[in-house]
Formats: sequence, structure tokens, C-alpha cells
Amino acid sequence: MKIALQLIVFLFYVILSGCQKDQNLLTGNNSLTVNGTMSGSILNYVPGSVDSIKALCPDLIGENGISSIGQFTIDLSTPELLVTTGSMNGLLVSDTAAMTGSVYLCTYRGGMFSGLLNKSNLPMDSLNKAGISYSMFTYSDRYFTIKGTRTTTDLFNDSQLITTAKYDVIIKKGWNELVVKINSSSSTSCTTTISETVSNIITSDLQWRYSVVGVENVRRKTTGVNVLKLDKLFRME
Repeated sequence: MKIALQLIVFLFYVILSGCQKDQNLLTGNNSLTVNGTMSGSILNYVPGSVDSIKALCPDLIGENGISSIGQFTIDLSTPELLVTTGSMNGLLVSDTAAMTGSVYLCTYRGGMFSGLLNKSNLPMDSLNKAGISYSMFTYSDRYFTIKGTRTTTDLFNDSQLITTAKYDVIIKKGWNELVVKINSSSSTSCTTTISETVSNIITSDLQWRYSVVGVENVRRKTTGVNVLKLDKLFRME
């Protein structure tokens, strides 16, 4: 089962309504300001294992080093490649003309790709594990909301992934963080079926974790938005 095809860091942040000063503050367990300053501390960091981070969307939109204790701060620029939200079966999208783009973080050691950086409550060996929650980050050119339940089927060679997702989210103009929670998961020899919720609730158990993945998996994710979990949500139908 090519579950690694879903391993994406990919993630949204919602800032509360209010004045511009409030929108730029990190509060609670948020990792990203609406203007695109991302920061955190890597839970499983081993000194010397990785030394820098690049943010891809899918083009490079930010990069920086990692401290000796695994802390990082990276400023994200506005993505040039954005996707029109459009209408989606089963979901009420308040503004179908909204343009969005998701980001994932690649780690490097000595200039060589080494893995991905994810924010989750459990190790990211599989995004289809019941009980796992993880953040996804996206940029939006405007405010809009998504509500409802949507079922999608993705085919990977000789297997398929069926996902039923319930959405009740607010997307602000600028950078956003949302959280996906896997409520249930079942698998046969060729089919995995999962149920999940997507919300604005960034729980305190979400922490930054480094995970090793194949270079080819990352390369495939840069070829088009439909293979990215977040962009699967925002593609036109």
C-alpha cells in the first residue's frame, strides 16, 4: 500500500478575527502567523541529523537553518502557484474563487535532502492511523469558509484510498494552520478506508517531528496539486 503518497506536511493556520496586531501573534499551540513566520522546536531532533529546512509550495518559498537544539524559524513568502478553490461535492465553500497553495517542509543535511518535517501528535509512519492528528499549512488570497462532508477515492497503482472527511473551517487571508484528525481506519489487501475531521482546533499535543521519506516520494509531490493532500481538498471538480 503506497501510504507514503499521503505523507505530506501539509497543513493550515487560522488566525482569530481582530486587529492586525492580534493577527500577527503566535498564541496557544499555533506555529505560524498570518504573515508567514513559522517557528517551532523539533521533538525528536538529533544534533547533526539535519541542519536546514526548505519550504516548498511546490516552488521554494522560504529556507533557514536549525539550531543545535532543534529550534527553527522560517519566513514564508507569498506562493506564486495558487489553485482556484472551485466547488466541491458535499461541501459548502463560501467563496469558490479563493486561491490557495499548500506548503510542506523538507529537511537537509550538508545540502542533501534527508526527510520531511511534520507537526503531529504521533510519529508520522502512517497518515491513516486512527487517533493521529496533524497540522496542514496553506496560503489563501482571501477569507472564506468550508463546511460539510466529502468522500474521495484516490487510486495508487493496485490500491485505493477512500477518505470521508468532515470540514468546519475558517480560512483567513494569508497563512493558515488547520488540523486533520483520523477518527477511524480500516484496510483490506487493496483498499484503505478512513474517516477524518478537519478543524481550526490546534491541540496542545501536536509537536514538530522529523521523519525520513524517500526522495522519489517528495519529487512526485511537486509534479501537481492533485497528489498533495491539501490540494486534493482545493482542486476544482
